Amino acid sequence: MNQKLKINGISHITLICKDLERSAGLFSDLLGAVEVYSSEAKQFSISKEKFLLIGDLWIALMEGEPLERSYNHIAFHIKEKDLSFFEAKIKALKLDIAPSRPRNSQEGQSIYFYDYDNHLFELHTGDLTTRLSYYRNAITVRTARKSEIEWINSCYDQVEFMHSDFDHEIIAIAECDGQKAGLGRLVKVDEEHLELGGMYVFEAFRGKGAAKELVKFLLTHVKPTQRVYCIPFEHLLPFYTQCGFKNCSYQELVPQKILDKYQWCQEKYSHPTALLMLEAT
Repeated sequence: MNQKLKINGISHITLICKDLERSAGLFSDLLGAVEVYSSEAKQFSISKEKFLLIGDLWIALMEGEPLERSYNHIAFHIKEKDLSFFEAKIKALKLDIAPSRPRNSQEGQSIYFYDYDNHLFELHTGDLTTRLSYYRNAITVRTARKSEIEWINSCYDQVEFMHSDFDHEIIAIAECDGQKAGLGRLVKVDEEHLELGGMYVFEAFRGKGAAKELVKFLLTHVKPTQRVYCIPFEHLLPFYTQCGFKNCSYQELVPQKILDKYQWCQEKYSHPTALLMLEAT
């Protein structure tokens, strides 16, 4: 009869440290570790060692040369209210705090730091449940495929937007948990001028930040020498202002194609529209 193999959990974590006493003191002071064994002059393993307990986790510190730094790390869970306490303690110990990767607040907050031997640790307020929940509900954005142009224009028909021309636009599609959540586009007017538009988020996904992610994604395709215009409905001005746009007060400098589109929008829609320009950074 075949018996299914089972891993019961983590036995222990071994870390190589140049100075066992110094590292054990760090683990004790910062992470509340309790030393339960020190080899002293004895050597049962490949070098001197100390055993520590952090809660029920067995940490083995073994004497040796420090490693090179990498993103390999161990993350300890802490409460959000304790984050500032640990950050102050890490700074007081003069440890190197590493920059955190870009993350959404729904994932939880983190502090990354290196110990004396280049081990990277993370103090994290989230857990697996919150991380998976965020991943399921997170908005991701990708560039549209040419095969999707018919679907794209059928969406724009629903809101009476101009059709897209795949060869002269960057079209972005927002997705959430494998479902299309919305779309937007960056239209090439000429080599120096672009129009951000076609922003359409489907009703079921509104309020999740899809429009913001679409704008952010599309603006990454703008060159420093290019100027970006936008013609949104006036009730959306606060959103576009947050995205870096401002009212375009010098229309004599605006390309004629943009002015024609602005005029068309004013005549086409019952809601008033505005002519905006992305502020230079």
